[in-house]
Amino acid sequence: MWKSSRKVRKGIIAAVIVSLLLIAGLCIRSLTVGRQGGSSIEISRILDLTSERNDVVYDHVIVSGEDRFSSLVAVPLSCWYDISDNSSVLLPLLVGDSEPAARFVSLTGRNAPLIPGPGKYSSSLEAARAAFSSPAGAILVPEGDEGYDLALMAVPMASYLNIPVVVLEDALDPDEVERDLMGLGISYVIAVSGKAVDFARKMRFDRVEIRDAGDAILDTAEVVRDRFGRLDYVTMTNPGDTRKEPVVRTTVQEESVDLRSLLIDTSTRDVDLIGESVTTHLIDVPEGVFDLVVEVNFTDVKAYPMDPLKNAFDVEPISFMTLTDHQGRLAGYSPSFSVGGGSNIVETLVVDAPGTYELEVKVYYGVKGLSTMMGTSFGISRFEGSYDMKAYLKELSHPHLPVYRDLSMMAPYLSAARGGLVFADPSFCLTPEEMNMSSSGYAAGPWYERDLLPVWREKAVENAGKLGRVVDMLPPDLSESYLNGRGWLALLGGGSMLPMSYEEKDPSWEEDEIWGTGWATDLPYSLNLSLSVGRPLGRDVSECSALIARTLFYEEYTEGHCREMEREYGARGGFKDHFHFLAGEGGGRTGWLFHQSSFSRTVEDSGFVSEVYVQDYENGREYLVSVGAFERANYFEMILHGDWSWFSPELNGWDRYSTGVKVSDIMSNPSEWELGPSVMISGVCLLGRLGGIRPEQSITQAFFHAGINAFFCATRSTGSEAKAGPLEEALIFEDLSTGEAIRNDKRTNTEVPTYYVRTLYGDPAFNPYEPGNGYSDQGRPILLGSA
Repeated sequence: MWKSSRKVRKGIIAAVIVSLLLIAGLCIRSLTVGRQGGSSIEISRILDLTSERNDVVYDHVIVSGEDRFSSLVAVPLSCWYDISDNSSVLLPLLVGDSEPAARFVSLTGRNAPLIPGPGKYSSSLEAARAAFSSPAGAILVPEGDEGYDLALMAVPMASYLNIPVVVLEDALDPDEVERDLMGLGISYVIAVSGKAVDFARKMRFDRVEIRDAGDAILDTAEVVRDRFGRLDYVTMTNPGDTRKEPVVRTTVQEESVDLRSLLIDTSTRDVDLIGESVTTHLIDVPEGVFDLVVEVNFTDVKAYPMDPLKNAFDVEPISFMTLTDHQGRLAGYSPSFSVGGGSNIVETLVVDAPGTYELEVKVYYGVKGLSTMMGTSFGISRFEGSYDMKAYLKELSHPHLPVYRDLSMMAPYLSAARGGLVFADPSFCLTPEEMNMSSSGYAAGPWYERDLLPVWREKAVENAGKLGRVVDMLPPDLSESYLNGRGWLALLGGGSMLPMSYEEKDPSWEEDEIWGTGWATDLPYSLNLSLSVGRPLGRDVSECSALIARTLFYEEYTEGHCREMEREYGARGGFKDHFHFLAGEGGGRTGWLFHQSSFSRTVEDSGFVSEVYVQDYENGREYLVSVGAFERANYFEMILHGDWSWFSPELNGWDRYSTGVKVSDIMSNPSEWELGPSVMISGVCLLGRLGGIRPEQSITQAFFHAGINAFFCATRSTGSEAKAGPLEEALIFEDLSTGEAIRNDKRTNTEVPTYYVRTLYGDPAFNPYEPGNGYSDQGRPILLGSA
């Protein structure tokens, strides 16, 4: 028995040894296969896999504006969808610490931020461990431009699939990364770009390969289709807005000027009684490509008997800068209303246009008003003092100059929050090669150079064509729902990165070239008015992130602002049920007579409290600010005169300048301009201009800085055809989003120039509160299977 048992045992031991050898062989084979890579799989293979998360102990996410990859890592930390229980979570994602971002945090009472580290491997892995207890997979994004560009389109999948984003650095060892990812518990990776695919092939995980934009868009579309069953939102953006300005060297030319003048302004001509109010400076521009920035700063203003009175009534020195190139063509124009105190700035891109440029600086320190219906006015200026002029010639290695920088960082989050797609392409702007070919010899863009109108128009049409082809290649049910539904399209970029089209003006609308050539329009991007288009901009990415947060968390933010208004203004506070009207003098009174007088009563019938500011004594800036006319208005409509840096309600009074609303007023008195998430509807010419001005010179962007959510305004001059009624009726009585409302407006009102130049700034999915409609879901998607 014993011997027999020993034989059995020997047999068992032998069998075990053989089994162990087989297992070892299989393990060795598995490791060998792992070194060669796991399997390449289709996105459909992972749609049913779910992740497990740790408890959420934060209420918003803040990342640095200096690191574009940190915003990608933050997307699944701030927005995710869980198909295991058909739930979704959305938290604010803020970039940096701008005043608007800080005010959002304050008004919504958030006090537990998650602040991930920089967008590097170690910090992205740490963020994944903190957020997930068992993620099903991970998106791998390599450093560099290619990785960033493709990741903008692929990263929304991190929210939809509920998985983290991990940033790969060039020096990483695949074995180390494999061990770390196994420690997370993942079973697959989505490798974004050829570099990430090559890296993933050296690990044992199954992988989805995203090699180009087509892969990124189609795979994301398949996930959107699986999760939501429809498509309503697309963000177009240009990743080139994160590229550093290619500055080779900077040289400075400067002059100091002592000036003494007494000027009479009769509206038809200026008469210098003492000295000269205009000084001409010569700027030598060499051969090459330059970012030319010219600054004027007052260094001394002498005191005269009337100056204390000027100060008491906010009369300050004003300068008007006009820059012409070596051939006498207009290259830049700027009033000082954006900077204040007479200081001023002009910036333009010069492409191989060498020669001597002229800068004219006109100084005005006085009053101008007493306008009549015949167009006459009177002004007087008395100035003695000095200013410095500095011209910075920043030589560039190639003509690439983003004006609104880094906004693309917000694209994945913005689309993920709406169940949408991102379409990103660095060639949406005129590429350096195209700029060298088309703009050589010019010191301005199509806003002043008529020859460049067709070039920029063709680029906008080309971009729209790319968008159309992307929509066409989507699954038919998605393209159908997008083109025949809400069709929200967010143009997340400024006018240089996502160019407007410039249409030839009708000859009857030709005007002084300082107001801009061509009708600047976003119309081509609407794909024949199938889409609802808006530009959610900010002066920088931090202010843009605050705008997006105010939109997505609109109800929460609005209620916080309402509490502020009640504390400050008592029973008159209100806000969300307030519709205010402002009519300027001159043509604005006509708008009041034919529209505002009756529509103000119409909105009262729908539940709004209507306030009208039309009389001479109540339409100046000081009075409007003192009664909180801007702060307390959910809707604010204005019809008056102005441009991109200011507007002037009071023309008949003693001084249109000091009583106007200027960028500098808003930026220098922030406590007076803490506005609610309002909708502003403007009948003011030129407020929406983008081309040829910096973000800080735009009064539209100053209002967004102050807290509004949407601005309907014109990029060029308009007239009586700029009817606001149909637009407002669509918002109030049809409960449309802002993007759908402007689409509806353009479908029904084709009169030029408003048809072209009326533009929506803000998120096109934003749907404001109205007493008869209440709050909306702000375009948030619904998971299939949810109640």
